[in-house]
Amino acid sequence: MTTRVLLVKLSSLGDVVHTYPAVSDLARARPDVEVDWLVEEAFAGLAGLHPAVRNVIPVRLRALKKKGLREKLAHFRELRGILRGKYDLVIDAQGLIKSAVVARLAGAPVAGYAREHAREPLAARFYRKRFDLPVGQHAATRTRKLFAAAMGYDVADFALDHGLDVAALAAEGRQVLARCRIEGTPAAILHGSAWPTKTWAPESWRRVVRHLDARGVPVIVTAGGADELETAIAITEGVDNAQVLPPMSLTELAAVLAATRAVIGVDSGLTHLAEALSRPGIFLMGPTDPARTGPLGKRMKTLVSSHPQAPCYNRACTLTSGGRCCMDAISAHEVERVLDYALAVA
Repeated sequence: MTTRVLLVKLSSLGDVVHTYPAVSDLARARPDVEVDWLVEEAFAGLAGLHPAVRNVIPVRLRALKKKGLREKLAHFRELRGILRGKYDLVIDAQGLIKSAVVARLAGAPVAGYAREHAREPLAARFYRKRFDLPVGQHAATRTRKLFAAAMGYDVADFALDHGLDVAALAAEGRQVLARCRIEGTPAAILHGSAWPTKTWAPESWRRVVRHLDARGVPVIVTAGGADELETAIAITEGVDNAQVLPPMSLTELAAVLAATRAVIGVDSGLTHLAEALSRPGIFLMGPTDPARTGPLGKRMKTLVSSHPQAPCYNRACTLTSGGRCCMDAISAHEVERVLDYALAVA
């Protein structure tokens, strides 16, 4: 008999990626389970990349933030009509009040984190099943344990597996790169982050780009907005073998990353996605803790800031006007050294 489960993990990009291994575990432990994923519409394509996800149901909670009560209620009624009566269990892996509210719209028992460990403690009031899973562990591991506790299996029985079809994505990515007139197999620079403190200095990135250029490795640089575009242009300026990627969807970016030779990135959703795609490379971490959000696989090397106050978990730096003293403590020379190794084994 089929068990129908609704996964609620709305955002952000990194959170979506950190949920892939839990979906893989569930598919292996309980082949009788069908999983649908409720997610913000911006990340619907990424949720659908996992082959064990049957349906992706997009929500528009972010878009409705500035809308009136009538529009919000209409969207909730729409969601209730889609979800009601279709599931045996809902797993809220987000732990927010908004995720708990939409989880309850399905009319099924909801499993989630205990009050002490939910991101917003009041969310736990909406759960029938609550599990004691402290925040201090890695985000992906914690989500895997939540799924295992809710569905009755041992997460230790399964190796980490993001579950993505990397070969198929890479084939698509090579087509996207060809349309962008990018020849060869490039390395990707993922410099952008929502936290200014997670970013690395453009001059340090330029040194890495020139190092790659000297080795004959083409470089692609992402740009997710006006500020990132300005930085990307500064990083690639004067380097013929380096190119800023044009705007594209997250699924196209996933395909492009799957087709890269190596990736160098800060603690961002795109770098987590690259790691989920088994890309070799370097993960630069300053204000955040690698034990909680660093790469779990063996192909991506973590370079951690040597600053005495790192990780500080500050979105805005309180010590320098430049705003990224943690990241400035990571030297370009060290990145180049580790990058040479990553390229050698890629």
